[in-house]
Amino acid sequence: MLMPIIRCLFLCFVFSLSLIVGLISFLPISVIAHSLQKNIPNLIMGEVTGSWWQGQINNVTWQPLRQASVSWNLDRMAILQGQVVAKIDLTQQSITASTEVSLPLSQLMEPRKVEITGAQAKVGIDQLTPFAPYPLPKIVGTVTIFVDQLELDLTQLNNASPQFPMLDLTSPMRFSTSDIMVLEGLSLGQFSGQIANIIDPEGYKITLESGLGPLNISGYSVLTSHDIKSQYVVKSSPKTDPQLTKLLDMMGQRLQNGDYSFNTAYTCLLYTSPSP
Repeated sequence: MLMPIIRCLFLCFVFSLSLIVGLISFLPISVIAHSLQKNIPNLIMGEVTGSWWQGQINNVTWQPLRQASVSWNLDRMAILQGQVVAKIDLTQQSITASTEVSLPLSQLMEPRKVEITGAQAKVGIDQLTPFAPYPLPKIVGTVTIFVDQLELDLTQLNNASPQFPMLDLTSPMRFSTSDIMVLEGLSLGQFSGQIANIIDPEGYKITLESGLGPLNISGYSVLTSHDIKSQYVVKSSPKTDPQLTKLLDMMGQRLQNGDYSFNTAYTCLLYTSPSP
């Protein structure tokens, strides 16, 4: 008596699973694109090609990101565990990024929380300078950002101020740079650091340090919705170009030991995206 019941339950499970996978396999990508645009404010998508399992969306625009291309590969086996897991790559003129994202299958049409794993993005520093609170000289270099794991609450993100979205960085974001060049090819060296949450006041703390190079820089910046405060110590070396030393004398406060201190505070009307 028990075996027929087990066989019946097994057949029902296989049929249901086949039905779910079949529906997902043939679900038009346009449905997914429409759902994303509905749930993510200011998201604009262009041409959608490929299949649900592997495809690409061109001309994606969202906040400062413009005319980007997004492609994905879906892990079919994760579907059997009730998860949608995809490898996603993003390319734009000055930005490249890749990551693995996952969310419960039940949230596919109305995503609320997305888990991001092993993300890596490269951004030209010149793309970030327009968001600085004060004019900066010409800067050339690349920032690579690493995210080990991040759970993105889309509901909270949508309800947050578009000018200062807060992310829960339980695992801080890490970053490193290529050799940074300023003015007419003056090298500042390479930098590394991390971005973490602060609670009071609510915001982010960015720590920064450089390795061996023309300048040794260490310190931090605190960003909130109201202001930016920074505190850095800069040490010159025999490798330091005399032009950099002149800039340090002009812009920094020289300490008794020969180092330079940079302590700044700026009130925010800062987080407005630049015009396209």
